[in-house]
Amino acid sequence: MTEKSKKPETKELTKMDASWTKERMYMGMKGVDPADVRPPQIILVQKSSDLEALVDQQGKHPKIGQFFHTGLGKIMDRFDCFFLMAQKGTYVDRRKEGNPTLDQYTAIGLMADDMSVFGMHFRSSALYALSKLFTAVVGQQRPMFSIMVTMGVKELKGDKGTWLIPVIENWKPIEEGDVLIELEQVAQKFDKPVEKAGTEEDEPPVNPPDGSEDVKPDSIPF
Repeated sequence: MTEKSKKPETKELTKMDASWTKERMYMGMKGVDPADVRPPQIILVQKSSDLEALVDQQGKHPKIGQFFHTGLGKIMDRFDCFFLMAQKGTYVDRRKEGNPTLDQYTAIGLMADDMSVFGMHFRSSALYALSKLFTAVVGQQRPMFSIMVTMGVKELKGDKGTWLIPVIENWKPIEEGDVLIELEQVAQKFDKPVEKAGTEEDEPPVNPPDGSEDVKPDSIPF
């Protein structure tokens, strides 16, 4: 076989695993304001949700009362996570006459199983769903990111019918040093005020029915 007839050698591509990419996920992001980062959302599916728009990686649709991770395409009945930050702000509800500006909590967290970033909004009767975590932070005298919480679902009833809100079912402090160091490194990137207010159009149509904001938070046993 002559030199010209020789087949060119093919080099095997080295595939990097998820840990390699995860360690480098913030390269090139030093100049990006964390407030401008729009992480994938975890939403709680309501009766008003567009189920056809929510599809997991197996082509299945979530049921009412399940959580849906928009980034992973994952359906969950409950999930464990670490919240890195939470901030009270406002959003414009364009579903209502006059487009009122209402309160909301915006939270950014990490999934406990793979440490992937996600966001959640807590509005209306779910506004104080994270109160149990806030109390634990003060009572335990430890940072928010060092407490793992289990998020579940609670049904509420009112004049407008029934709807669901996310709630903290359980929480526990984390003591493993290597995990805490990783959590702190990510938390520091988000530990600053989020000034941008949201609008109803920013989020999927998964809100409780009109009138649910009339339910007093003090009457909800979170």
